[in-house]
Formats: sequence, C-alpha cells, structure tokens
Amino acid sequence: MTEEASDSSAINTLKRVGSEWIGYNTDVFGFRFLLGKIPEVSPSSVGEKSVAILGAGGTARAALVALRDSGKEIKVFRRSAERDQALLKANPDVEILDWSEGATALQMSILINCAPVEAMESIIRINHFNGFLLDSLYSPWPTPLMMVAQSNYFSGKDLLVAQAIRQNEIFCDATLDHAASFAELRATI
Repeated sequence: MTEEASDSSAINTLKRVGSEWIGYNTDVFGFRFLLGKIPEVSPSSVGEKSVAILGAGGTARAALVALRDSGKEIKVFRRSAERDQALLKANPDVEILDWSEGATALQMSILINCAPVEAMESIIRINHFNGFLLDSLYSPWPTPLMMVAQSNYFSGKDLLVAQAIRQNEIFCDATLDHAASFAELRATI
C-alpha cells in the first residue's frame, strides 16, 4: 500500500507487481491537481485560506491528505464520530465538526463535497455560495451544491478525470502531461 493510501485509509486502485498487490489512492492526486487549478479557473480564489469538507469517508480523507501542508484552515463536517481517528490520520491539522453545524461550511472560501446527495438536504438551505466548490459527485446532474455555486466549481466528473490520469500513469508505468491529459480526457465525458 502506498503512503497516500495508508494515510487516507482508503484504496481505490490495485496493481499487481510480481506476486504482490499494491494499493493506491488516486483521489489524492485528483484533489491535488484540481486544487492547483483553482487559481486558473477562478482568479478571485487566489489566496483563499479556508476549506470545508462535507463527509468523512474515503473521498473526504483523500482530500485531507491532498491538503496537508497547504497552510489552509480546514474543517470537516461529519455525521458521526466513528471515523474521527481516520480523519486525524489523514490530516492532523483538521478541525472536526458535527454535521448539524454544516451550514457554516458555506461560509468557507473553498467547499469540498464528499457526502451523498441525500445528506445535503439537511444543510443546504441557502440559494447562493460565494466560494469555490469542488463537488466529488457527478450524479444527479447538476448536484444541489452545484446549483448553489453556479459556475464557480469543479464537478465529480473533473475529479474522476483527474484521478484517472494517475491511474493511467500507474498501469502504464508512464509519466503523463497532466494538463494535456486532463483537457483531452475531460473533453470526452
């Protein structure tokens, strides 16, 4: 298992090398790639220092690993405390809050959604979000949060494509041009 998979306590890609299996978490790469692109697509987001993450599963933990050493204030809103230790393993600098406080996530400058659509109904009671949204969901389209964020977001399709770049590198033992690969793959879906 790679360090990123271990730190996020989640594997989404397996590769057989000889007689061994190696577990990877390519979502970590996907989040790093997209977080790095925010200044390109939303210049007003440059310098934004606060991030809210909705959810506590494997995708949320991958986002936390990607945000390590970012210098950003990070808050995770979760529905139960059972995954708190895994969240802290992914990023010890995170503040963990109860789901009931989730409406305050909409005050953060970057919002990463890793929770299912049905969970959103309990916290989304506004009609506008001024920050940048990175929504890991891609169905239904548009997601409730995307409708609130309007055009200032990356979708779950963007995350799917970004992590697929890393999967291609793993399976092909190659180094790809990330920006060109993203543009080419994203145009196909």
